[in-house]
Amino acid sequence: MNIDISILKPFEKWFHINKRLKIAYGGRGGGKSESIARLLIAKSFYIDGIILCAREVQKSIAHSTYPLLISIIKELDLEKYFIIKKTEIINTITNCKFLFLGIRECFINEIKSIYNIKICFIEEAQTMTQYSYEILEPSIRADSSEIWFAFNPRYETDFLYSLVSKFELKDMTYYDKQNKEYYYKEYEDNNILITFINFDGNYYFSDILNKSRLSTQDLIPKMYNHIWLGEIKKSVGKVFIYSKLKFYNSIIDLSNLKAIVDPAFGEHNCFTSVIVYKQINEKVYLLDAGLIRNDCNSTTDESITNFLIEFNINEIYCEGNFVQKELIKRLERNFTVNTFYVYKNKYERIYNASYEIYDRVYFPISWTKIPSGNNIDDWLKTTDGRGYIALRQLLNFSDISDNHNNRNDVFSYLDFPDALSSLIYFGLNDSSLDNTNNKELNFYDALFGD
Repeated sequence: MNIDISILKPFEKWFHINKRLKIAYGGRGGGKSESIARLLIAKSFYIDGIILCAREVQKSIAHSTYPLLISIIKELDLEKYFIIKKTEIINTITNCKFLFLGIRECFINEIKSIYNIKICFIEEAQTMTQYSYEILEPSIRADSSEIWFAFNPRYETDFLYSLVSKFELKDMTYYDKQNKEYYYKEYEDNNILITFINFDGNYYFSDILNKSRLSTQDLIPKMYNHIWLGEIKKSVGKVFIYSKLKFYNSIIDLSNLKAIVDPAFGEHNCFTSVIVYKQINEKVYLLDAGLIRNDCNSTTDESITNFLIEFNINEIYCEGNFVQKELIKRLERNFTVNTFYVYKNKYERIYNASYEIYDRVYFPISWTKIPSGNNIDDWLKTTDGRGYIALRQLLNFSDISDNHNNRNDVFSYLDFPDALSSLIYFGLNDSSLDNTNNKELNFYDALFGD
């Protein structure tokens, strides 16, 4: 069978040689995801087993490699060779099956139970934690099995970047038919193959992406090297800017409200944060944000219940890490509790959620206004006062960890930003987003996608 699938020159080696780990990284426009998706389709004609396409977090099948694979199959007129189901793709020649999952949503036994995984591809691997890697790596154990990664570098502390940065990559070039030169870097040993590639290594780099690159150069030049040249982010201070946040000033329907609970573990340097919100399609409207501490009058679960009772909330989300089983058991007396588990550093989680917060979260405009008069202490106990504290915590959040959690300064704490990031990752129903054709591409998608 002769099937022609064009692949960028730097990735041809990925097809022909076997390595336990293959890692592609670099700036936007390097063609990593597209090239690897094409490689996987080509490999499926030679593999009798499973190709597992995974992410750290996969909210739905639309957030996986699934749509890209289908578009390439259709583009190459290969549909007659594949059975395309709602959650999997099967090559009818070899019975090779593509499966899709989110590592964080799975237990280790679920991954182990998938028999004969020949290739596991981790997309958006910059968010992968060491914990997830330690679960995944020994679970991919078929003969000659490989684990592939693709990511855009973010921070030097990211797990995968901390691994690849230890290797010295070699400068490489290739030429097109017009003798134009393209650049990439490579490292190879018996176990690993690393490919670093930017837009100037991508023969197929499009005009529309080039316009996006040039607009980045004009509008946010400080981010250019990070976005397009694959350099890690530098510490720049404040992450959230007031002018970029979204606010609303109208009454919304108060039915079907939900809440997310981020329990506190420290006695003096943190609060239990509770956020009340309503999701309308892809927009999230915040209504209240309580910061709760144990006191002599009530237990934590009683304080949370008393805080939420006026909102007629039935369903809440609560972090279940560490010693929260008893708290969750008590909350279940009054609410349906959806438990989530966080394995990622809270600073990193807030950074990651920042773009979604800018894009989707709406804050009450009343949270920004301080009343005149002398009753500020009483006002801080109201909905608007609590919201003001929460918003100040968000706007004070920086990418320099030393700036946070100053004792006796409630505005420097991380409680609200941490809970808000958990809301983004665990508290939203994204079923309305599955139809990606109807979702408007926003500015940050255009700049920061691969």
